[in-house]
Amino acid sequence: MRVSSRAVEAPLPSAKGAGFFCRRLALPLLPSHYRRREGSGMLVTLLAAAVLSCSSLVAVDGDTIRCGTERMRDMGPGSPNKSGYDAPEISRAKCAKERLLGEQAKIRLQELLDQRGTRVEDSGKRDRYGRPLVVVKLGDGTTAGEVLLREGYAVRWKPGYKASWCE
Repeated sequence: MRVSSRAVEAPLPSAKGAGFFCRRLALPLLPSHYRRREGSGMLVTLLAAAVLSCSSLVAVDGDTIRCGTERMRDMGPGSPNKSGYDAPEISRAKCAKERLLGEQAKIRLQELLDQRGTRVEDSGKRDRYGRPLVVVKLGDGTTAGEVLLREGYAVRWKPGYKASWCE
């Protein structure tokens, strides 16, 4: 069996109900002939990255989530430690404007986390603070980061970037 690096959907035999997730278990991808076909019944997405099951999913700020008790950094459409997005800080804000923008970004991220079909994918990498780098995927396949960038709650991040929310 050839393993692909893309996410694909495969039928889940004898599955009843929904919400079948694994916790930090990397799964190989199935070949392309297992992709979804119209009318194929219940499907589960198998990913090269781990899909996390969270007892609770809470926005800490505009780019950090808490899955159960663990804080995680959302990368959005980026790559681990190479690109992603940045949202204003709340607890370490440099001015009142940044704190206000940070609260707004947190509220919007929580709305996205609360949407049906939202899932958290672990990249297997960590940021400089030791937090797992994850991607929050929405039910339609877009990332929470893409939405926050598009709606102006966040900006693109690359190494060496310095935020200027107070200007």
